[in-house]
Amino acid sequence: MSYLIQDLGGLAVATIIAPLLLYAPGLGLVRLLASAGLTVQGYWQRVGWAMILALAILPVLDTLMIRLLGMPGMILLNGALALAGMRLLKGARPPSTARPFLVIALAWWLICAWSLVDFDRDGQLHQSLIAFDMVKHAAVVEQIARQGIPFTDPFFARDGIAGYYHYFYVWPAAVRWISGFHIGPTMAFGATAFWTGVGVVALLWRIAADAALIRPGAERRVLLLAILFCFVAGADLLYMALRYLMVHRIEPEIENWNTEIRMLATSTLWVPHHIMALVAAWTGMLLSARAAAIKGAR
Repeated sequence: MSYLIQDLGGLAVATIIAPLLLYAPGLGLVRLLASAGLTVQGYWQRVGWAMILALAILPVLDTLMIRLLGMPGMILLNGALALAGMRLLKGARPPSTARPFLVIALAWWLICAWSLVDFDRDGQLHQSLIAFDMVKHAAVVEQIARQGIPFTDPFFARDGIAGYYHYFYVWPAAVRWISGFHIGPTMAFGATAFWTGVGVVALLWRIAADAALIRPGAERRVLLLAILFCFVAGADLLYMALRYLMVHRIEPEIENWNTEIRMLATSTLWVPHHIMALVAAWTGMLLSARAAAIKGAR
């Protein structure tokens, strides 16, 4: 079979499975936190909270379940949360205005596919754009899917331990495991990177909404701008201009900021586990702010 067809097929199926394993259980977290004051109304509000709560909380719980009961333990926990949370969407329908965003999501998926899949042509195999890092990603996904946690460190020749890789990687490992190992670890990882990018947009929306930065009637435009900014690079130029205005100096290395401030879409493809940590930190701050507001109201 063509490597291209094999990878594209695996990525497509993994893209369907991945949200069922993490984002659907996030609805259960929304329902559980409702008793603590997390009042969420509306279809997209609930879906958005489900995504960011799943990224922030579930990897820790899933890691513990895999350690105690193996991969079936994670599937049972997430399945129970998903079933508990489905009531939140009962009778709800996505707004018709979702169609443009579905087109954007398709474009994002194609970007992921272009960046991640291998393709063969004229007897030659052309590897993905991030083949170097994918060796690490695929090795850890495979180890967790086959051995659980803790697992034998696939990078046995290095110093240190592999505990750093437990959390995000349980998600693609579950995709790999539940497919009966028919979906390759690289495509399982790619699908979860795709959905992590969608979760980042939900986080940006949530931050803007909770900070009261969105005027009534401007919700659609703000969401489109949030998506646009995920693909915009060159943030370093703003800081370079500010520095010039303040001290009249231009750094000789104009790419100085790009090592940390870069196009979010690129970061999601290369290091989605870092982006998950970003989402977790901001979600913690959002929940803390809501808790403080509830306490103050009492």
